[in-house]
Amino acid sequence: MTKERLFYLLHRYMQYQLSTDEERELMAYMDNEESQQLLDDVMAELGETFEVPPDYPIPTKEMFEEIKHDHRFRINKQRGIRKLNTWQSFALVISGIAAIWLFLFIKTGSRPDHPVILPGKKTAVLTLANGEKVSLEAEGHKLISVGGGRQIQVSDGKVVYQQGEKTLSLDAEMENTIATPLGGEYQLILPDGTKVWLNAASSIRYPVDFGHGARKVTISGEVYLEVAQQKNQPFYVRTGNTQIEVLGTKFNVSAYQEDQEVRTTLVEGRVNVLAYGREQLLKPGQQATVNQKNGPIRVAEVDVEDALAWRNGYFSFSNEPLEQVMKKISRWYNVEVEYAMDPANKRLEGTVSRMEDIHDLLKALELTKTAHFKIKEGRIIVMN
Repeated sequence: MTKERLFYLLHRYMQYQLSTDEERELMAYMDNEESQQLLDDVMAELGETFEVPPDYPIPTKEMFEEIKHDHRFRINKQRGIRKLNTWQSFALVISGIAAIWLFLFIKTGSRPDHPVILPGKKTAVLTLANGEKVSLEAEGHKLISVGGGRQIQVSDGKVVYQQGEKTLSLDAEMENTIATPLGGEYQLILPDGTKVWLNAASSIRYPVDFGHGARKVTISGEVYLEVAQQKNQPFYVRTGNTQIEVLGTKFNVSAYQEDQEVRTTLVEGRVNVLAYGREQLLKPGQQATVNQKNGPIRVAEVDVEDALAWRNGYFSFSNEPLEQVMKKISRWYNVEVEYAMDPANKRLEGTVSRMEDIHDLLKALELTKTAHFKIKEGRIIVMN
């Protein structure tokens, strides 16, 4: 497990945002005897996000030993089962760590003097074909009927369309929409098995039943798709004046209206991008950029990890314009950005977790010497 991944999992736990799979992943890692050094480093970084005074050493080794040797985590070698029966038991240990840090802060008088601006979380709104709206959150499990014998399972921050037998009453034109707000993200598995991830302020509209013809969806914002292959059933993605013909693939589309561009980044397989009477077939590792008003389709070789960073829980900036960076931060933290300087020709390079406290994130960006930041009345002020 990478350092970034462990930081991401522990931070998501503290935000009550871990999925079931992520819980299992973290628990399995805690059983690894070789995990101590990495966990030491990550705990130290987590301590920094809570603003532990710099002259106060964080007892990472003691915390690690408390977790690793806690009787609730030990494997019963004779029976081959855990003594820990529930994830809630593990919660007590991590919560204990957080409480220790909090105690240290209060004891030393180091209290934050700024309002807390939290990172985004799993939240969305599902709009059914009949106009009914259903709020979707990370917690809870439910089944929702969409008509024609089709049901949706909602659990762990994900919507899954059941593949059960449908009836003739299911209208082929029935469509559902899932939309995330600013500060939200969500995951969806479409009726054909296609996997979809929605970034903040994004949406996807799709038929409840793909039927026997072409599969067509309409998106806005930023969406990552892993399209299920279906013989004789092509898959099309529409956003603004751009259409993407999918030929069994994994790809990311960024199409925020305020960006004035649609960027399609191919991870695996093939896609054909069509816009304004032009078309361009992409290879893995390529990105097609289309101006939303007019213009040619520009193709460039890119690092796909930058395009997928948001889905993997972090920001990745590769010589990216400052204004574009701040747009991403604004959407994820649901915070306004104001400029007290000219951001033109300012660029940033680096990688940082999307689960950072906004103040720690801005401090990290300031290390690049590109700009300075302050938060005033719920807005980020960008300064020289």
